[in-house]
Amino acid sequence: MTVFKTFWKVVKKYKGTIILYAVMLVVFGAINMAAGNNDSQYTDSKPGVFIANGDEGSPLADNLVAYLEKNCEIADIKGDEESIDDAVFYRDVNYVIYIPDGYGNGVMAGENPALEVKSAGDYRGGLAEMMVQRYVRVQNVYAANLKTEEAVAEAVNANLSHSCLLYTSPSPR
Repeated sequence: MTVFKTFWKVVKKYKGTIILYAVMLVVFGAINMAAGNNDSQYTDSKPGVFIANGDEGSPLADNLVAYLEKNCEIADIKGDEESIDDAVFYRDVNYVIYIPDGYGNGVMAGENPALEVKSAGDYRGGLAEMMVQRYVRVQNVYAANLKTEEAVAEAVNANLSHSCLLYTSPSPR
């Protein structure tokens, strides 16, 4: 009981200070709630990509470019290496893809030609990389089973247009 009486003596002595702090807490809390950012809408973020297509005219290379144009922001920069490196450094582009000459023929032959890439190393560069990897995986499956580049391009477009997820994780083993 002694502790309780002492507590009330302290409260009575510092009543003004306690009320002042309580009022300040309520006022600052109200200001914080009123000024809070209520923007909770999703905004789509597309990576900036530069494509150096060395196999123009090939249906598979052109289809890859069209897929990336649909899902990414295509950057318009000069094609020399210094400009490309500067654009990656200054984050004007997040991902650079070099499609080699003979890409379509290599895919149809089952060689799986390598796409050279440069990335800024940020999350948008990773997003672009996932898009390219997903496209190439689907393309390779259809290339093994279909005879022409046009048929592969149509099948890839049909497959990727129906999917609502950008990347699906592999199923557990």
